[in-house]
Amino acid sequence: MDGTQILTLGLGLEAPWILKDQHLDTSVSPHRLDLYVEAERGSLYPCPECGKACPAHDFADKTWRHLNFFQHHCYLHARVPRTKCPVHGVKRIEVPWARPGSDFTLLFEQAAMSLVKEMPVLAVSRQLEISDKRLWRIVHHYVGRMLGELDLSNVATVGVDETASRRGQRYVTVFLDMQRKQSR
Repeated sequence: MDGTQILTLGLGLEAPWILKDQHLDTSVSPHRLDLYVEAERGSLYPCPECGKACPAHDFADKTWRHLNFFQHHCYLHARVPRTKCPVHGVKRIEVPWARPGSDFTLLFEQAAMSLVKEMPVLAVSRQLEISDKRLWRIVHHYVGRMLGELDLSNVATVGVDETASRRGQRYVTVFLDMQRKQSR
């Protein structure tokens, strides 16, 4: 198995996506690994609206921060197509390794959220070497998504406790389902 096959397997790339090139830049610190992903020429892509296989209309170059490769920062680059659907018109497709609008791969975001559960955001941002503002965007996305899926229809009795987390005006509020004894 050669290096390209190992990286392809590690990225979880499936047809039509292939790893076209890689470059390790040792002139910067920390070193930077750039991985270039392309779709096979002539590929059809699912329309984001209806799923019908459509040809590419045009492409846009996109870059995502990926998990570090050992100690090297890793970036994934791809030419992402817009499909031309006869019913829905021209639409940008979603790539399987990142959520729409994110500058990070799903694996990077998963690692970030795992760390945020255990450490303060500022400490995680330093560990991942990204700004805390960018990390907060990831956190807000996933917390918002989970709150949207939270079913509180069976909660009849709520207990509330509020305590100061530090001196000053910083408070933590806890809500408890008194019947099931679960915090929300």
